[in-house]
Amino acid sequence: MAASPLSPIDVRSLRPSTSQLYVYTDKTNGVWLRATLLSVADKAGDALLVRLANAPPTSPGIRVEADKATRASDAAQKGLPDMAQLDILHEAALLENIEARYKRGDIYTACGSLLVSVNPYKNLPLYSDEVITRYIEAGRSDARAVARSFGAGGSSASRHAGTILIGALGGSAPLPPHLFGLAECALSHMARTGGAQMILISGESGAGKTEGTKYLLRYLMSRSIENTDALPAGIASTKTPPQLDSATRIAWKNGGSPLD
Repeated sequence: MAASPLSPIDVRSLRPSTSQLYVYTDKTNGVWLRATLLSVADKAGDALLVRLANAPPTSPGIRVEADKATRASDAAQKGLPDMAQLDILHEAALLENIEARYKRGDIYTACGSLLVSVNPYKNLPLYSDEVITRYIEAGRSDARAVARSFGAGGSSASRHAGTILIGALGGSAPLPPHLFGLAECALSHMARTGGAQMILISGESGAGKTEGTKYLLRYLMSRSIENTDALPAGIASTKTPPQLDSATRIAWKNGGSPLD
């Protein structure tokens, strides 16, 4: 992966032993890594001496070119649920934020009105009847607030799309980013405009697009039922209903394409 273009660092503003940077060199195996500035390596300020975050405290550090470093985000290490709230919007900060969430089992991260998903390659308790019901009830209870927000104009609609996505639907405790929140966002748009909605799921082979589509369909099927206490058996279970498997195959044949 190629490094993103960087804005020049004002070397004079850096503080040795305290300034946190992201660096990208051959010595970091071609990935962005967090590092602590040790010193400016030359008078011209073209090179920096840094210690990588995964290096021993006694490490002498490595030399990197100043144009291969950028300031690190203070917030990304916390793993914010919505990356639009990061203090630094840079490729390295986004990746660090996603990694921080993934390590604690949060595979979904919002980025404004987008949803980023990382395949955990294992079963997680994220799609049960109880989880579906929480998002359905949150969406219904917030329906009036959604209508008021969208009625305020385009900018408000855009902001509220991100709010729905991270599950902050007016409850005392916001729900985390989820595919179900994304589906709820589409339903809210449909209720407001009366027009058809589209959810675009993209990613490389093995990213989890097919399974994600099935979970979205399960949620939409459940959402169409007025009585959430009477969800049809199998809709939210870990076993995919045969009808959903068939619908997925038909949709793929009509709109899918090989990835290899």
